[in-house]
Amino acid sequence: MNVALAHPVHRLREKLAAAMRTRGLQVYSVPDIAGVLEAGVQAKLVLAVIHPKLLDQAAVDVREQLRKHGGYPVQIVALTHRVEESSAAIFDRHGATLLPHDPDAIAEVAAWIHGLASRLSTGGRDENTGGHWIPKPGAQIGEPAVLGADGPGPVILVVEDEPSFRS
Repeated sequence: MNVALAHPVHRLREKLAAAMRTRGLQVYSVPDIAGVLEAGVQAKLVLAVIHPKLLDQAAVDVREQLRKHGGYPVQIVALTHRVEESSAAIFDRHGATLLPHDPDAIAEVAAWIHGLASRLSTGGRDENTGGHWIPKPGAQIGEPAVLGADGPGPVILVVEDEPSFRS
């Protein structure tokens, strides 16, 4: 599973990259968005983990650029677990997911990235979804959705002209 990791500080980037590699991920450790795009051309990335400052500096949608240059969709993860109102538009523009852990918790972040990469490589995500995902306080990653009339489950729109298929 190929992952690009973009962080402007070499020491911190390599520390996280080493933790990800011990979990069996192929990590392309780069200092900037140009490096992420290059990695996306060289190898089929499952996801790109990018420091928020780099996302802020990127004038174009990184996810769209990866799709354009690499020819396939890539999940973008912002290397942060917090979003401020001023940053929300940045994450929206890139369709970035936030970490459910403090980025300084290297082992937890590496484990979460490995789990996400595993799910993505087995087709666990609709590649056409947009926007960013912010975990609700106290939510556990991987919790099943509560379905049914009494649960706050997801809303699903089924569009089909054949009545038997709709049911």
